[in-house]
Formats: sequence, C-alpha cells, structure tokens
Amino acid sequence: MVRGWLSTLVVAGALAAPAASARAEAPRPWLGITFDSNAGFGAIVTDVHPGTAAAAAGLQPNDEIIRVGDVTIGPGQELWPLVASHRVGARLPITFLRGGRAFRVAPRLTARPSSDEIVYQRLIDRALPRLELLDRQGGVVPDSEQRRPMVWLVFDAQCDRCGGAASMLAQRLDEAAALGAGPLLRVVIVGSQEEADAYLARVPVVGTVWRTDRIDAAEARWIGHDGGRRLLVGLDPRIDGTVLVVDHTGEVRFATSISAGDAVHDGACAAAARAVVDWRRER
Repeated sequence: MVRGWLSTLVVAGALAAPAASARAEAPRPWLGITFDSNAGFGAIVTDVHPGTAAAAAGLQPNDEIIRVGDVTIGPGQELWPLVASHRVGARLPITFLRGGRAFRVAPRLTARPSSDEIVYQRLIDRALPRLELLDRQGGVVPDSEQRRPMVWLVFDAQCDRCGGAASMLAQRLDEAAALGAGPLLRVVIVGSQEEADAYLARVPVVGTVWRTDRIDAAEARWIGHDGGRRLLVGLDPRIDGTVLVVDHTGEVRFATSISAGDAVHDGACAAAARAVVDWRRER
C-alpha cells in the first residue's frame, strides 16, 4: 500500500458488481495483506484481507514478517516483488514474529482481485467509520456535517490526476438535477495542510475540500479496527483514489476505485440520487 494515504473511494454502481477490466490480464499472485516496511526489522502486517492466502495461513495484524522464502526482510524492503516472483497457486514460505516467537507458514497464493473488487468487498453496505477531518482553515469538521448523503472523493496529495476526476464528477452531479440536496461532493486530501495547500495551488479542485493528516501504517496498527483512518490505511496499496457514496446513516452505498472511468460518474450519480430519495423519505 502507499503508506500514509487515504484512498479515494468511488462508488461505480449502487450495489452493482464492480465493472470488469477493459482488457484481460494474466492473474497476479496475491498474498492478501497490507504491510508497513518502515517499522521494525521486517515488514509489519497492518491488515489481512478476508478470504486470502494470508487469512488462510492465520496471519494477523501486528505480525512481523522477517523472511520470505530464502530472503530475509530488512527495513524498507518491499514484499510485493517477492510475492510477484511466484505463480498463482504456488506456496510461499513465510517466517514471521508474533509475541516474540517465530512462526513459519506456507500459504498457497491466490489470484489478486481487481482494485474495484477489493474496494467493493471491503466497504459496500458497511458503515463508514468516523473520520477525523479538518477544513481548509484547519478546524475540525463536526460529525453532524458528515451525516447526510454525500459523494466522497478521497485521495493522496501525490495523485495529480485525482483533482481532474473530482472536477468531472462535480460537473456530473450538478447535471443530475433530481438530487436537490445541496452540495454533495466532498474531497478529502490525505496529507498535511502544507501538502494539501500545495496540491490545490497546482490542481484546483471543485467541491468542499476537507483533509486528514497523513498517518503511517506503523501508527495505524495501534488504532482500533473500527477507526476510520485505520480502515483507509488498510486498503489495497495500488488504489490511488476512491469514490464513495455514503447515505445519511453513514452506510456506504457505492464504492469503486477512481480508475473505473466513466462508470464512476454514472454509478456515483445514480447511487447519490437513491441515497437522497431515502433521506427525504425519512425527514
């Protein structure tokens, strides 16, 4: 994962299956963990995706992977090349530390799902945890302001193309006259205020801009599993942005990676419209 980021969650079609990739790709091996390689000697597991090789092998958050095959893991060393060098279905010998004791497992690698599938599986129909957000002036955004139908576009300040995606999505939402619930787009930029300001000076972004300070995975592992930052830090490393549609109860109604293209705009608008209708019925 790109350590210390918040991913942009994109809902590509309310409760619909994620869009399939435009071109077929050879399956890539997947261990199914998020990790931090900048803490301790080895790689600290910060999250284990359910239904993966890592989950089947019993790996848990806070385990420290110190060896993969014949390779000893040093500080700052990435695991992905070691995993990628094996085939889907191959066993990957792993040695890790837990509570000061060393354990060895050999999980059978599975095929890596698409980024859209990962986001969808992790978030759809789940409550979005509380996020500690700051406004443009650095003030804390109250929970009450987050509890209404919203389209969330969350990305790291290093994603230059994400601002353009936010502008296009805002335009589509404006065109959806049936929404009628006031400004819906919320852009969350991950990073310090200086990083966010520098990004916005370079890439103007449409919508209400909030931010959250960068958080390292090493620190995130001490945050409860229900913490919003912990959830976002635990998403897949290759997702560079995510769009979410969240209803007034805080439940995620739509989620996909920003790379889903036009399907993002169509799905987000449709999901937002349904969320607004439900919100009006309960008022």
